[in-house]
Amino acid sequence: DEKHIRVGPGQTFGEISEYVKAETNEAYAIATGGDSTVGPYGWATGGGHGYLSRMHGLGADLLVEMKVVLASGIVVTANEYHHPELFRSLRGSGGSAYGITVSMTFRLNPTPQ
Repeated sequence: DEKHIRVGPGQTFGEISEYVKAETNEAYAIATGGDSTVGPYGWATGGGHGYLSRMHGLGADLLVEMKVVLASGIVVTANEYHHPELFRSLRGSGGSAYGITVSMTFRLNPTPQ
């Protein structure tokens, strides 16, 4: 049973990690960079290296979905089923050339023991 979390702009991994710990009773974790003040957008669209990368993959691999405002003003949800080309382009590419991301959904992983 996969667990996910949707995050928005301005949130930091410190805030997100604390929320995930509290909501899952520390059973799940979100892969993050090395600093709690880093935000998910730049981290994931730049590849997403972190402590759990060897175990669970890069941040870009953990992205499940992104909501993006395109240059035309249209808001789209990009994932493997809807706008898959855009989704692949946003993951790990720096992303901002394609639109403004307003939310990201990440897969959570079981907390390492």
